[in-house]
Amino acid sequence: STPNLQAKLSPPLERQTLTAQSRYYRHVLTTTRLICPYTQKPIDAKRFALDHFLPWSFVAHDQLWNLLPVDPQINSIKSNKLPELDHHLLPFIDLQLTALRSYKANPGKETFKNIAEGYILDLKLSEEELLQESSFTIKMKDTIKPLWALAVHQGFEIGI
Repeated sequence: STPNLQAKLSPPLERQTLTAQSRYYRHVLTTTRLICPYTQKPIDAKRFALDHFLPWSFVAHDQLWNLLPVDPQINSIKSNKLPELDHHLLPFIDLQLTALRSYKANPGKETFKNIAEGYILDLKLSEEELLQESSFTIKMKDTIKPLWALAVHQGFEIGI
């Protein structure tokens, strides 16, 4: 039940850059105000870091559904820790849905279909459900909560 087990048994020598993911969020932030789930402050389009909501060392992937823009200092503070779900899960899901809706309305260089692919495949969403708040929220919770619990069981610290 460990996510992406093969990547953990033979991890890449170097982590991939987050250039495409940063470009996506930078584009979204040019038209939409996103609020950081950790600080409740607006995210600066010119100065942000990408955080893995569930640590990369646990999920071993860079899918957009697990990434969010945050202040670089917050990213450093959070480090390899898990967020407190009671405080941060719903604001994180809201940020994700807001970003997807924004990109759908104002697409960048990448097609919306390509942006949505990881959400649709990993969260087992249909294209119709992707932008519906209730369906999206349920699928995000159904994906993140068990992974978070498994990470806690494996010894990941809760820290933000």
